[in-house]
Amino acid sequence: MDLDAIRKAEATEGAMTRLQIRPGTLVLVYAGILGHAQGLEVIMDAALRLKDRTDVLFLLIGEGPDRVMLQELQAQRGLANVRFLGRIDRAEVLAILKESDAVVVPLRRNDLFLGAIPSKVFLRRWPCPSRYCAECGWVGRATC
Repeated sequence: MDLDAIRKAEATEGAMTRLQIRPGTLVLVYAGILGHAQGLEVIMDAALRLKDRTDVLFLLIGEGPDRVMLQELQAQRGLANVRFLGRIDRAEVLAILKESDAVVVPLRRNDLFLGAIPSKVFLRRWPCPSRYCAECGWVGRATC
């Protein structure tokens, strides 16, 4: 558990303002590796279904082997409601999670992953009673 990152995130406000996200926008966040096992195409499919909703935004935080493919899907489908943030500071990830509306935690359906539980489903209570946090998903480095 990285208490320093949590304390820094608690003291940091305005993540959505820094990202220039309009108040009232439903913010859905994926934070972690952009890899095959995650099946992140499902986020792109959801974004396509919600393409005409200007009040919904998907944030993808992280890097990985599927990033280029996902960005190509975004461009092909004209998805203005998906934003890639790349790898960012852990405290900033926590600040974004703190202000987001939901965290998306997909896992590709595959026999290889039977019994696997993505680490982000183990939520820990934020000191703020109305918010929750989750691990940011960086390989080998838990944030909370």
